[in-house]
Amino acid sequence: MDFSGLKQRIVDWYIKSDFNITKSQAIAIVGVVLIILTITLYLSFRPQKEIEVKDNSTVVASRQEEEAIVVYVTGQVRRPSVYNLKDGSRIVDAVKAAGGFNKYADKESLNLAQKVSDGEKILVPKKGKTGNQSGQSANGKININTASEKELEELPGVGPTLAERIVDYRKQQGSIKSIDELSQIEGIGPKKFSKIKEEASLN
Repeated sequence: MDFSGLKQRIVDWYIKSDFNITKSQAIAIVGVVLIILTITLYLSFRPQKEIEVKDNSTVVASRQEEEAIVVYVTGQVRRPSVYNLKDGSRIVDAVKAAGGFNKYADKESLNLAQKVSDGEKILVPKKGKTGNQSGQSANGKININTASEKELEELPGVGPTLAERIVDYRKQQGSIKSIDELSQIEGIGPKKFSKIKEEASLN
């Protein structure tokens, strides 16, 4: 658009018209009009800035995954399997996820209020099998500080000889402070230790 030519034509029209204004006043008025027109045209044709709305579904899903823990529920439950639970869940929640106890479950041997941790195995024992076992922990694992040699043999890869060594080590040390100490006992190599530690408990 030729604004200079338009400006001159408007000025000439103002002068010829009976508005009783000087040429300088006419130029000033036209200048203001052209400025307003220019701003209006600019705003009309300026591309609208799109507002980007981020989808938070991915973030929410990620947070939910971080809050979830995975546990393995086995033994005397209706549906032994691996389950996803919310962080802070307890043994009672894990048992419910597995369909509840079956008729053979020794319910009293578990502390249902105990919190579970990610990667934990929860073994629900059978009635009569663990009723008098001092080596059975609340979560179904073998308590290596109180278990008898016979009970220690329930640990993977542990036979009578190795169970005796564990008891001897326990007596020498007073008690086992860390499950990692088992790797110091003769006959427990890295592979065997990795299996034992999943079934062993300190309390």
